[in-house]
Amino acid sequence: MAEQVLADKRLSLHQHSSEKAAQRFEVKDYEVGQEVFIYVDEPPRGTIKREFIPWEGPFKVTQVRPWNLVIEKYGRPVTVNKTKCIRVMPLSLPDRDLKGRAIVSSPDYKALQEKVCREKIAYLKKKIANKESAPVGPAGPGIPVPEGSSKESKVPKKPQHTPPARRLVYSSSDFKVSDMVIVYLPSKKGSYLGQVRKVWLPVEEAPGETEKWIRVHLWGRTAPAASTFAPWWLDGRRRCYQKKASHHGELWEDVYASWIRYKLEHPIEGGELHPGDLNKLKAVWGHSLDLQ
Repeated sequence: MAEQVLADKRLSLHQHSSEKAAQRFEVKDYEVGQEVFIYVDEPPRGTIKREFIPWEGPFKVTQVRPWNLVIEKYGRPVTVNKTKCIRVMPLSLPDRDLKGRAIVSSPDYKALQEKVCREKIAYLKKKIANKESAPVGPAGPGIPVPEGSSKESKVPKKPQHTPPARRLVYSSSDFKVSDMVIVYLPSKKGSYLGQVRKVWLPVEEAPGETEKWIRVHLWGRTAPAASTFAPWWLDGRRRCYQKKASHHGELWEDVYASWIRYKLEHPIEGGELHPGDLNKLKAVWGHSLDLQ
């Protein structure tokens, strides 16, 4: 008797879980009027990929086809593949009492709340698409900004970094150990002061390489706007310091001669570049290469 009860219980649980799984994996097509998010394959130029959210929307579905959807995107119809869309659950914000418990509101009030919410979402989407700054004071779809209130000033966009032109051509034979150079590092997108530590053909590191490598010990400014430089050092956890300790090693990069933009003609004194080198940099490039 007990075994029969257990068997019936297991069968009931199995049937219940099977129904839930069937509902979960049931193929449901899109419907007109639904809202969807669209997957963005490539992040916009100038954005950091790891900080980019690859979804755009929500957009309203205006037509359902066998393999595609027609959506209303910023006021115009756009055709997208179904595999790049996900549905958006309808936004539901229940009314609550003073204790936070959900209460049933009247149909008229609920319709009004949905209208206000949709107008707010449409306003925010339009503002984001037009890259408008947020005004100071009330900001809503039907609320004008009062006179006399100023808008937040737009922060000027930082110009896209481009490597300095290679106006002085060097070869690996032009450098020897302890030479001070200015090198452009594509991985760091900046120009750095450095000291040559090694010039060699990397037979073991890169078999088949035909161009010599140059190992450069990187230097950096002692403060963000300082004119003095000091070498960088690394500890065992790859943290950078400008004061050397017994357990520190050099922060170095292996580069090609074509990455080096300038070889200093005068020694560095007190951590500062010689005026003769600064004058030559300005004469060739018009600036000091924006050293990091």
